[in-house]
Amino acid sequence: MESSIICVGAGSSQLSLIRAIKKVGYKCVAFDRHPDAPGKSEADIFFCCSTHDYLQAIKKIAKTGIKPKAVMVKAAGYPVMTAAHIARAFNLDFLKPDIAEKLIWKNNLVEFSVSNNLKVAPSLTDFTIEDVRPDFFPAVLRPNKDIRGRSTCYLVRNETELKNRLNGNTNVDDFTLSQFIEGVDITLITVFNQDLNEMRGVWLRELNQFQGDGAIRFDGFKIINVVPDFIIDQATAIVDTIIQQAGATRGCFSFAFRAAKDGALYLIEVHPDLGGEFIMDKLIPEYFEQPFLEDLVRFSAGEIKHINYLPKVKPADKLCSIH
Repeated sequence: MESSIICVGAGSSQLSLIRAIKKVGYKCVAFDRHPDAPGKSEADIFFCCSTHDYLQAIKKIAKTGIKPKAVMVKAAGYPVMTAAHIARAFNLDFLKPDIAEKLIWKNNLVEFSVSNNLKVAPSLTDFTIEDVRPDFFPAVLRPNKDIRGRSTCYLVRNETELKNRLNGNTNVDDFTLSQFIEGVDITLITVFNQDLNEMRGVWLRELNQFQGDGAIRFDGFKIINVVPDFIIDQATAIVDTIIQQAGATRGCFSFAFRAAKDGALYLIEVHPDLGGEFIMDKLIPEYFEQPFLEDLVRFSAGEIKHINYLPKVKPADKLCSIH
């Protein structure tokens, strides 16, 4: 089984990836902590193992005797870390484990961004309520290791609202508090190949807004066809800096930004995974009328060098160096 691809996870969110791997002609090796995970019956090889336990996963993959072409992950958080360790163990092209840990957790991403001069909203990552000055509000409270996205973020306008959201806890090292930036949320889904010095991708507008109680009302995404050059310039500078350190020659990363009213662009999140069902399984494939997930499988395995129907984020000769 030399032409095999490892899928981290075999839940309902990974079913489309398992099917895409098989449809383009590769054997799929999948694992999940649930012995009766939905993908068990569809994968060519399945074993029971938590997607958080990379040491056990590596041992079990080695016992199969396969020579994987790639490891792919369609889940956020710890599964990305596991994929990174699997890639290192089997010499596959993927994100480095130490960089994965810096990107997937919100507090680590803030610290990584500051150390690399990437623009993020002023943030507190290790603080008590007493440390927060009145002029820091309004602010956005985000759990560091929650993977449910915007639904767990809250706008707090003062110390009382902050305390209410924290249920009276004064030690808030599990959260990041960032100053609220007036503007809109946009996402850039990139497919990059450093050997070609090329970055292709799709821009999305996140249709969300904070409500009176501080919770977010999320109304989905829509594809943006025209993006101002000043946004593209700022975004590609941030993306290039991260890709330079990622350790992957090729990959598919998603970057969430806040575009402020004054034109500044702030990094919010980085997802070095294949994202959720709606974007990868429906929005992008239907927009381009192409089998996007299947093409990502071919791309990850090195079978194709780029996905040519995706527009270039910037012409290759104008990109910052990503080597």
